[in-house]
Amino acid sequence: MNAKHTVAVLALLAASAQAQVVRIVQEEFPVHAAPSALPIKPMPKAEPIVERSLSIKAGDLISHRIVDWAMRNGYAVTWEADEYRSEADLVLADDFDKALNVFLGSMRLNRVRLEAEIYANNAVRIFEVK
Repeated sequence: MNAKHTVAVLALLAASAQAQVVRIVQEEFPVHAAPSALPIKPMPKAEPIVERSLSIKAGDLISHRIVDWAMRNGYAVTWEADEYRSEADLVLADDFDKALNVFLGSMRLNRVRLEAEIYANNAVRIFEVK
């Protein structure tokens, strides 16, 4: 073994001897002092990222995409209309009520008159007017 290999092997051995094992602890760190006295402040837990935009692909059953999208936004949908398949892709990233209004407008352009009612308890009723 030459000198370069010997130094490299010794460096690897030293690094592995100093390596720390990371342990995940499910409990919170016990804080015995006021949070302002700590050298670091606890960070708030990050909210999981949830895709809240409405995404309908050509060929999708529209009611299924609407129900799924509403659930991700905290709403429950009652679909009281015929079933329709999308003929084109549609992606809307506005607030729930604005995106719902744009969706209903796009259905009207296709001669399908859907209307929606959003209730105070986050229930949404979508129905067809013939």
